[in-house]
Amino acid sequence: MIPQICKAWLENAYPRTRRYQEGKGVRFDLTLEEYCKLWEPLLWKMEKALNDGTWHKQQKHPELGYVVGWRKKQFRAEGVMNADTARVQTRKQSVRTHQMQAGEKHSELSKQKISAAKKGEKRSPEARAKYSAAKQGTRQTPEQIAKRVEATRRTKALNAAALAQQKERADINSLAISAKEMTNARNTPPISVPVEPRDDQKQKPLLRNVLGKIKVLLSDPYGNQQRAVRNSLYSSRHQPVLESTRHPGKRWLPNPNNRIV
Repeated sequence: MIPQICKAWLENAYPRTRRYQEGKGVRFDLTLEEYCKLWEPLLWKMEKALNDGTWHKQQKHPELGYVVGWRKKQFRAEGVMNADTARVQTRKQSVRTHQMQAGEKHSELSKQKISAAKKGEKRSPEARAKYSAAKQGTRQTPEQIAKRVEATRRTKALNAAALAQQKERADINSLAISAKEMTNARNTPPISVPVEPRDDQKQKPLLRNVLGKIKVLLSDPYGNQQRAVRNSLYSSRHQPVLESTRHPGKRWLPNPNNRIV
């Protein structure tokens, strides 16, 4: 006996399920009585959830919501849904039913999609270990060998192109740095480095003084000329007249005799 609250929900869900399956090209041969019979193991849970008001929220869950799906994957390939091929299960169980089974192989379209999705990703160490263990002891086919050789050649060509581009970029950077250094050197004023005089240059003034004294002695052996020059330096024509501090009102000239005028 189906509770009234559950029967009302099933009567509303039946046409929705029919439209969904027929929209996917499935021949829907379930009657309302057969449809309700598929839900019998869950009627007690449905009744409790409907009374609590949590059933509709649970049905919207992406994994735990209940749906009418297929018992086996091969039944989905046949495309006929009836009481023998359908069952009520969670969405997670329905997805698992349609996954790859033992002995099945991917189609070419599936292989292309998987390759596009995995391209550019690095396998984890665990995945590489599993792949190596699965392939150990199996010989590669000529097609696999040709693909491996082609992939190796393509990788080497890409690496060579990347290395050449990197080297060209480094050369351009070095030229730019050299040009900048030359510009800075051209704008920098020259640095003046003091030059130490040579030994012969240091001796020239001393030698010049000695020769000058010898010349004076030869030209004026008695010193009369030197005395006349010294007296002329202290003459009144070349020196100012100063006031005497010791004798007020008197003026004196700084001559060799210190005479007071």
